[in-house]
Amino acid sequence: MGLSGRSALVTGAYGLLGSWLVKGLLERGARVCVVRRDRPALTALESMGLGSRVDVVEGDVCSEGLV
Repeated sequence: MGLSGRSALVTGAYGLLGSWLVKGLLERGARVCVVRRDRPALTALESMGLGSRVDVVEGDVCSEGLV
């Protein structure tokens, strides 16, 4: 399934499952935006080398107007 040109918003992207979701979306050509609430020291997303391939939005999904 090709997702070229489509956008995806992923929460939890810095965890184990979320990073695999991001990887799959990127492999299928999606433009991925992730929400980062805090800055963890070590993340699965960064260890997979995907951090530079996504757009990062700093904030909390509970904040009005963020999404």
